[in-house]
Amino acid sequence: MSSIVTWALACADVEGNLNQIGAPSHMPAEPADVRSVPLAPVYSYDALSDLEAGGEPGDRLFAAGMIEDFEITLSSDAWRSLRDHPDEEVAGTLTWRGVEYSAGIKIKGSSSYRSIQEKASFKVDVHQYERERRIDGLKRLTLNNMIQDPTMLREHAYYWLAAQLGVPAPRQGFARVTVNGEPYGVYSLVETMDGRLMKRLYPDDHDGNLYEASGADFTSERNWFDVQVDGGIIPTPDDIDELVDTIEEAGHDEFAGVFGARFDTEAVLRYLALDTVVGNDDGYVFNHHNYHAYHLAFADRWVLLPWGTDRSFTEEVSPYGAWDKPIVGELALRCWDDDGCAHELHEAIEEVLRVWEDGAFPEMLATTGALIREACEDDPRREKECDPEDIQGFVEARAAYVWGEIE
Repeated sequence: MSSIVTWALACADVEGNLNQIGAPSHMPAEPADVRSVPLAPVYSYDALSDLEAGGEPGDRLFAAGMIEDFEITLSSDAWRSLRDHPDEEVAGTLTWRGVEYSAGIKIKGSSSYRSIQEKASFKVDVHQYERERRIDGLKRLTLNNMIQDPTMLREHAYYWLAAQLGVPAPRQGFARVTVNGEPYGVYSLVETMDGRLMKRLYPDDHDGNLYEASGADFTSERNWFDVQVDGGIIPTPDDIDELVDTIEEAGHDEFAGVFGARFDTEAVLRYLALDTVVGNDDGYVFNHHNYHAYHLAFADRWVLLPWGTDRSFTEEVSPYGAWDKPIVGELALRCWDDDGCAHELHEAIEEVLRVWEDGAFPEMLATTGALIREACEDDPRREKECDPEDIQGFVEARAAYVWGEIE
């Protein structure tokens, strides 16, 4: 493989010990007197508050080369509620490009969870209190704190590759966030997994059920999929239960037939290949975690969509797994165990590698890294020093390693 273009990014040294988890450099006091936020304000629907004519939902929010600025305003009661009950939604205001949006706001996260007093991740719902309200045509936004990613590029790189490969996935951008005037730093702005996203990805088949999978898999022992969107076509959760039963009942010689009949095999194989090549140690292949399963109701086919990819580009693990990092995703395991499916997965991995080695990928990383560098260095709540070279080193070595494993 030809050498990756010279990495032109560098992060300044950061004073103080920011590597200790849960110890941000600035801890705000409880807000003393913040104005109350009305639940249903009156809006003037100007050009900034709605989708621009001729545009697609999210075009401005996820435009390349941009870092959006978001201001979150919470009343004192709402701030205290998020402190004490972070997964319970409160009423707040989101301001973007000078326009205020009444919004439902709650804190998200598992291993990357941080409290409202630290660098919390947020889910924002701008149509919660006015049902026709949209922000750039979207109802919801997700703001991930990137607290585990010193490069601040992993999610962006994953979703960029997904777009090149035709893997169904959300879009991703960047935002600077303030809460009650306090800077919270730079965030990964991700398109929320909801019905609007399914409509964008599958305009002719967007009324199926969407399930979030946190450690779930297509086995009876791990059948704890959480319905995210009830499409109203198939009774919930009968469709996912029926799918799990079908996979479990399929013998070794029957799996390929079941896989071909029940899944969009091309999309799923590309997803498995991408998750494998990026070494995503917290994704489906190596941890049956951080993904969604969507049922195309009319086609009666299933697809998997990536989510929470901030721990990708980290593991130099074999595409076949290893004793210390085995493959655990049921579909990946059973595909590698079937000659025909394994051949197709090999071809999908080779496709990922060809895109990986194309000059556009390192060029995108350099350009985006330059964009995000200053925001990373200025982030008062990051817990690690900026380290874009971490992903650079992985990208330089990974393709050659995987080629050597599969050839």
